[in-house]
Amino acid sequence: MVLSSHQLVALKKLYYSEKFIVGRDKLYEELKIRLPANFPSINNINAWLKTQRVAQLYQIPSKPKIVTAFRSIRPIHSFSIDLIDYSNKPVQNHHYVVNMIDNFSRFMWTIAIKNKKPEDVVSAITPIFDKLKEKYKILPKYILSDAGGEFKGAYTKYLENLGIRRHRTIGGTPSSNGMVERSNLTLKVIMARIKKVKTSETKKNIQIGLLY
Repeated sequence: MVLSSHQLVALKKLYYSEKFIVGRDKLYEELKIRLPANFPSINNINAWLKTQRVAQLYQIPSKPKIVTAFRSIRPIHSFSIDLIDYSNKPVQNHHYVVNMIDNFSRFMWTIAIKNKKPEDVVSAITPIFDKLKEKYKILPKYILSDAGGEFKGAYTKYLENLGIRRHRTIGGTPSSNGMVERSNLTLKVIMARIKKVKTSETKKNIQIGLLY
């Protein structure tokens, strides 16, 4: 917080002496009028308010972030998707694995990709959705993912074009997408066991088979 002495005096006078106990935005607009040549920034006002006991007492608590609940009622109704990072042990330059699971049937698709970009995720899941449309004439209504950059941009636009609603988990709470997280663990255990295969060629073939 960088307030000049003149700005600080004007702010305290307005807030305490004149009882102009309002929020950041109204204080900012009023100080723009009173100090047209030297008014403080809205960020500085906000930082100052956070240190004031009165503002702390009357601050409206923010609403808690929640994940929109939905219940899977049949196969191909809702999916969960995540990305597993294998950049420390890539197979044929494939550094990540897209893991998508049907929340009703627990059927899982795993597709290896080379880069962590929305376009790569779209390329991985497009054949799956094409087969679902061709065979079952249906697509999922919802897909749950975290808020990672790989699930934005082209990925979001792709789902919108298909009429699929995207749900996001709360940051830092992987348990809110527990089903795909558990399947991630299963896949990691399988991949770890592959390391015990003695023949390197056999090991490579098993890895490629799993990743595709």
